[in-house]
Amino acid sequence: MAAITMKQARVGVDMTQREMAQAIGCGYTTYRKWEQNPGDMPVRVAQKFCEIVHRSYDEILFA
Repeated sequence: MAAITMKQARVGVDMTQREMAQAIGCGYTTYRKWEQNPGDMPVRVAQKFCEIVHRSYDEILFA
């Protein structure tokens, strides 16, 4: 299975960037920056993101 982007995963659960930022406990601009450059996202936050979008870490491009 090919990995998907954070945006694709977020849209797949019908959430906006603002809603996702609130769900993982960060500011909107911080989340937006992570979505554009996922390599900067801390691992603990990436794990929370995976829980929210119901995907495993390996299914999402965090690089």
